[in-house]
Amino acid sequence: MSSEPTVTAPGTPATPPGHVTAVKQAGAGSDLPTPIVDVRDLEVHFRSRRALRAVQTVKAVDGVSFTIAAGETLGLAGESGSGKSTIARTLVRINRPTAGSVTVAGQDTTRMQRDELRRYRRRMQMVYQDPYDSLDPRMTVLEAIGEGLSVRGVARASHRRETERLLDRVKLPASLVSRYPHQLSGGQRQRVSIARALAVSPEVIICDEAVAALDVSIRAQVLNVLKDIQDDLKLSYLFISHDLSTLRFIANRVAIMYAGRLVEYGTSGQVFGDPRHPYTKALIAAVPTIGGRVGGPRIGLSGEPPDPAKLPPGCAFHPRCPLVQDICRSDCPVLRPKQGGQAAACHMAPDAPAGEVPV
Repeated sequence: MSSEPTVTAPGTPATPPGHVTAVKQAGAGSDLPTPIVDVRDLEVHFRSRRALRAVQTVKAVDGVSFTIAAGETLGLAGESGSGKSTIARTLVRINRPTAGSVTVAGQDTTRMQRDELRRYRRRMQMVYQDPYDSLDPRMTVLEAIGEGLSVRGVARASHRRETERLLDRVKLPASLVSRYPHQLSGGQRQRVSIARALAVSPEVIICDEAVAALDVSIRAQVLNVLKDIQDDLKLSYLFISHDLSTLRFIANRVAIMYAGRLVEYGTSGQVFGDPRHPYTKALIAAVPTIGGRVGGPRIGLSGEPPDPAKLPPGCAFHPRCPLVQDICRSDCPVLRPKQGGQAAACHMAPDAPAGEVPV
């Protein structure tokens, strides 16, 4: 199977009304800080070609909106195939959006040409799940980090000193500068990846399952390093993870995705303390803890996530939902403010009182 993104020509209508409009209107006039990242009605569709079959459109991301403020961490969670990594790749323009906009520090990245993209990518960097795949095995630590320093305009004579400074920031000894990736542990390789991202002085770092491949003890160390860096440099993070306990620790706000759409969006305290969408409740209840579960009794979900090329009518979650009603099978719910302050896309969750603004 091969695929390519579909691109909507300028002037083509974007997301059908109702996906996230209620949330954007409710947030207008609030005291939230000005976002450094503003994603509105983002769609990323792919055309899949299969032998002896008609071309299908896969709606990997379908009408997603969110913001990230300076110095803030937005956590993005959901099952595999929900569209999390597609959003990350679209933010750095590896994928082209089908519709919608991605604005970073006031610049619309969806309209940037090659030279503009080169300058833009200095502002937004990615840290991937597997550092062994993302680091060139033929490059030493000095050479890998030095590439970013060269992009930033640092003289080659200063590369070793700057590399040692960056290694110290990620809590690694300067003696590692001459080592190759295979000579490092998994935790060390991931910290080198973080240092390499910092080499170009970015404003936003996307962590795509950045600690998922690490042992629990090493994971905690890397998370603490990321928090210390954020405190010092006021960086913004988009932190993608399937591990909700990790997001509870590091994220200021949390967005839950299902089948290419946001189904719940709010502060970490709101989403983890009083989830409104049944999918969010099931994810939180599945987090094991000593002495009981975070979200109370386990909520069993039958079936599997839907095929993004053949989404069911109405709410995409309804075939697995324990609260399903007839309206769920016919009408797609809108992401709107709910009681408790967050936004959720669920017909069964009570709406917030008029005038209540979600965070």
